[in-house]
Amino acid sequence: MDSSDVTPGLQEYLTSIYRLKKSGKKEIRIRDLAKERNVRLPSVTGAMKKLAKMNLVRYSRYGSVDLTEDGERIAEVIDRIERDFYLFLVDFLGVPEEKAREEACHVEHGISMDTGERLAALMNYLSRCLPEEERRRIKEYIERRAEKSQCNS
Repeated sequence: MDSSDVTPGLQEYLTSIYRLKKSGKKEIRIRDLAKERNVRLPSVTGAMKKLAKMNLVRYSRYGSVDLTEDGERIAEVIDRIERDFYLFLVDFLGVPEEKAREEACHVEHGISMDTGERLAALMNYLSRCLPEEERRRIKEYIERRAEKSQCNS
């Protein structure tokens, strides 16, 4: 299964479960996801039923929620794409953090897993392998170009 088979809304639930697990939460319940996503309990229940049918989560009505192996793989990739793209927007392009967070979220759901993984690999390479001085020059160049284009509009 590919993340493109999963709607953006359901992808958000997968990444929420993944992030709660990464934060050390041992048992994730429907109410935890409702609080995390700022939605009502019936919305979470409906999403969990759909994800369970897709074999991406293990869910019992009054029990806990957990990712299956496929669910975890998809959530991990989506999370990495969003995180790496966010860092790229902030560190290379100088996009303000709040705007970068929003746009990284849009990108994570708008591209295939394969393209996202390739983009994440490129951004990771640029962040790790380019000397800091070169990254600084790229950011300054981009900011100058952005200022010029704003003046010409």
